[in-house]
Amino acid sequence: MNPSKRNAWGLFNLGAAATIWGSTFVVSRYALASVSFLHLVILRFACSTALFMVLFLVQRPRLPHGREWWLYLGSATSGYVLSIPFQFLGTSLTSAHIGSIVTCATPLAMVVLAGLFLHERIRVRDICAIVIALAGVTLISLEGLSHSSGARPLQW
Repeated sequence: MNPSKRNAWGLFNLGAAATIWGSTFVVSRYALASVSFLHLVILRFACSTALFMVLFLVQRPRLPHGREWWLYLGSATSGYVLSIPFQFLGTSLTSAHIGSIVTCATPLAMVVLAGLFLHERIRVRDICAIVIALAGVTLISLEGLSHSSGARPLQW
């Protein structure tokens, strides 16, 4: 595949992932009206397990060896086992748009954590981008809170 098509396919997949991830908050908010967040977590894990078992059987990936198991376990625990219950609990206590917007702060946390733990260089433009993004997330979150509390929305 030539680089241009590869890049376009990559952007398509990233857009699809962002759309699916964003819609998760709306769908989970509807589901949380009928079931508890814990039931929704269990259902999500069951569906994911079924899907990945099929993928595992079809693709037959190489299994980790030795210390790799700890990396996989740590990644799965922090990225899925801990984050999904917190996501559903947070969505059940707030709103879908607030949950989605707060999740937009994930790249901000990644930059800071990469600097702290991986010793990646954080440039001035990274800090400026983080400040601007945090300001945007804060403004949108305040707008959402004012709508849900009956207060007047922010107006320019």
